Amino acid sequence: MLFARGVFDKTAADGTPIKETLMGRTRFILVAALAVALAGCGVPRATLQLAQQQAALSTANLTDADVATALRNQADQWAQLSTMLQQRQLGGILLVDARFVELAASTAASAARLRAQMDAGTDDPALRRDLLAAYQALWSQAEAYLK
Repeated sequence: MLFARGVFDKTAADGTPIKETLMGRTRFILVAALAVALAGCGVPRATLQLAQQQAALSTANLTDADVATALRNQADQWAQLSTMLQQRQLGGILLVDARFVELAASTAASAARLRAQMDAGTDDPALRRDLLAAYQALWSQAEAYLK
C-alpha cells in the first residue's frame, strides 16, 4: 500500500523511479528464491525407507497363508511407493527418472490385479512363490536406485 500513496515516487540517481527499482528487486528475489526451492525438491526420502524395509523382508520358509498375505501386502506397498514418487519435498531425492516412476506404477497395477484375482479366488497364491521372490528383487533394485 505504500506504493499506492506515492511514498516511493522519488527518482534514483539514474532517473529510474525508486518504486520500480524496489519492485524489480523484489521480483528478482522472489524468482530466485522460487528457483532455489524448486531445485532442491525431490521425492520424499521416505520412499527409500519403504524400499529398504520391503527389500529386507525374507521370503524363505513361508507357509501358503504367509505367501498369500505377503502378496496381498505387495499391492498396498507398491501403490504407496507409486504415490510417494508423485510427491515433491524440499530436500528429497533428486533426479528420479520418469521411467522408474512408470515402472513403479505398472508394478503397483500388476500387484493390484493379482490381489483382486486372489480375493476373487481365481488365483492360487501358493503357486505364486516365484512372483513374491520377483517382487523382492524389484524392491532391492528400487532401493539401489533411490540411494
